[in-house]
Amino acid sequence: MRTRSILIATMLGCALAPAADWLTDGGNAQRTAWQKDEKVLTTANVKDMKLLWKIKLDNQPRQMHALLPTLIIERVNTRSGPKQIAIATGVSDNLYAIDVDSGQLIWQKHFESNWTPPASGGRGGGILCPGGITATPVVAPTGTPGKYTIYAASWDGRLRQLNASDGEDVRPPMKFMPPNGKPYALNLFNGVIFTHTAQGCGGNPNMVYSYDLATNKVGSWGPAGGGMWGRSGPAISSTGVMYTGTGDGNFNPEIGSFGNGIIGVKQNPETKALELVDYYGPTNAAWLWKRDLDMQVTPSIFHFKGRELMADAGKECRVYLLDTEAIGGDDHRTPLYRTPLICNEDVNFASAGIWGSMATWEDNGTRWVLNSFWGPKHSAFKAPIEHGEVKDGAIVAFKVEQANGKWQLTPAWISRDMNRAEAPVIANGIVFAYGSGEDTDQAYPDVGLADTADRRIPGSTHATLYALDARTGKELWSSGDQITSWNHWTGLSVANGRVYIATFDSNLYCFDVGVLFALACPAWPQATESDRVKLLEQQLAAERRLLRDWGGLTRYGSENTELRPPTAGEGRVVFLGDQVTELWGRGNAKFFPGKPYLNRGIAGQTTAQMLVRFRQDVISLQPRVVVILAGMNDITGVFGLATEEMIAENIMTMTELAKLHGIRVVLASLTPLCDCFSKPTKRQRWLEKIVETNELLKDYAAKSGSVYLDYYLVLADGHNLRKEFTTDGMLPNDAGYNVMATFAERAIAEALGKR
Repeated sequence: MRTRSILIATMLGCALAPAADWLTDGGNAQRTAWQKDEKVLTTANVKDMKLLWKIKLDNQPRQMHALLPTLIIERVNTRSGPKQIAIATGVSDNLYAIDVDSGQLIWQKHFESNWTPPASGGRGGGILCPGGITATPVVAPTGTPGKYTIYAASWDGRLRQLNASDGEDVRPPMKFMPPNGKPYALNLFNGVIFTHTAQGCGGNPNMVYSYDLATNKVGSWGPAGGGMWGRSGPAISSTGVMYTGTGDGNFNPEIGSFGNGIIGVKQNPETKALELVDYYGPTNAAWLWKRDLDMQVTPSIFHFKGRELMADAGKECRVYLLDTEAIGGDDHRTPLYRTPLICNEDVNFASAGIWGSMATWEDNGTRWVLNSFWGPKHSAFKAPIEHGEVKDGAIVAFKVEQANGKWQLTPAWISRDMNRAEAPVIANGIVFAYGSGEDTDQAYPDVGLADTADRRIPGSTHATLYALDARTGKELWSSGDQITSWNHWTGLSVANGRVYIATFDSNLYCFDVGVLFALACPAWPQATESDRVKLLEQQLAAERRLLRDWGGLTRYGSENTELRPPTAGEGRVVFLGDQVTELWGRGNAKFFPGKPYLNRGIAGQTTAQMLVRFRQDVISLQPRVVVILAGMNDITGVFGLATEEMIAENIMTMTELAKLHGIRVVLASLTPLCDCFSKPTKRQRWLEKIVETNELLKDYAAKSGSVYLDYYLVLADGHNLRKEFTTDGMLPNDAGYNVMATFAERAIAEALGKR
């Protein structure tokens, strides 16, 4: 099984270290499609990606639907030990759990109910109303580490709650929506599940629905015109407002009609009812309705330069930038910015325009917005970097910028041609996208409008997965002809060096970059002889990589070269450290948002390794202050014996180098440990060395004129790490990081105040 580097696993006392999950469609409640925690895949190694496995599931397609986007849970405690699990959803009321390391099925669940589906599936059982599960489930952690709950909406409209480890119900099915509707991907925010429906399937109205998990109360709201069919379901802002585009219909707010626009709905905290709180209608909404150019795309929500912004689009093929404070301004018709037409020059309602979902990510202060589109690029639309003629679809990337006090989306690049390009996912500087190979025609010269599966399935070919450089759009890798079928209305998932894509024939493909890591120690006794050989080979490969770049110079080398020199009075601060530093910001406790602070932590590193990269990762960045938190991996013996004096001497050298270059120094104490969640281990012996090392650092800080930052004091309950500040006894949790942030800010201010 792969988790993290063998070095990190060893350092953690043979525990599984936190890595990347993909628990909801679009990766998070804001639907950014940005896998922020990916560390295995890089622009350098993605060229080596290969098919690791594919599994044929027994799900029966319905119309053109088969499998929905895959969800990834990095660590689930199962009967056979911790596993990384993929959750696949089949339209025919099926859920599957797959061991991502072996590609083997762990469990499967078919939802049974006393509701009898109509023979037609509703609305004639056509492409628009296939019946079955149409909403990607959502996964949430429980209060117990390694235990997760899957929330799914079955065909009968009930909310199902399953244990991710075995697929068993954790609560009885609860009424959520009318049966036989067509909900889209579930979104979970602050204990409330949101979704929306479209196409009037089963004779049901198009509605927004919410389910309050604490009270079991259901809320609903309808736009009275235009279904809501964003591919990844709704996006949710930091204030709990659920946003979605609306489909074909009249836009006339005076009569409660919000077709071809964007609506914002929020749960009333007292009644749990849903209420409309904001809306936007393009000034040409009447034209969009006339030509069937729905605003049906799932938006992306993100923070940038002190504001919470949103990007959305529609089949007309424009992207809109909006402020969540008032998405359409005072008149509900004025966005921050609207792009020119990107595609759909022929005003095609079926096989051109922007479909699916938006995506966004941030790179050293540059905010990017991406979307896929179908059909040829508009002849008047240009980007500084283009990768050939676009006939069938592509990915386009914009930079969010301000010019003369106004916001704008500046075209940056357009990808190569893709056969019906679908919504991208961004991971560690890579854009993963795919051409679905689907036949999207809905009208024909001989019969006119005939949107039927028996016409479109024979014309569909096969999907192709691509990896692009996120900064330039350059193709780095493609799957070629390895994927043998096409897909409809699914999506990509990325986590821990692997990319997942499903196809119409109910096959799930897993592509892997081949950077394998060894299993943490607890599973070793359970491994077979063959598994032990594989684990040893993986450990050897990891150690070879370590020898090639022992100091970790490639980890931040590229990012450092792209970083602008600090401006006058900027107050840049570099945090240099190991896993405690690197993992800061992975959870809900963000890494000093809005501050010019740089995280230069590398999990598993010792003080000697940090000394090697000190010039590149600290001095060259010209910070005013460096915060050094180092020594834990020396104590645990990652590279053999290291005394407390050796640790202190390496940190002293870094301090002297910093001061030589006018950089003020904050020396952080090592953080405490505890056996809060396990039997007594050698961590207690490590604690003694931690205390001794901290005493040396405190004494040196006073002598050198540095600031001593005592994390140990504020995180420990006497001698041990307080249980409320950790989930594994080693690393801080969100609460721990929040406490650390407060005291780090005080130490930085003290350092800046020193003469």
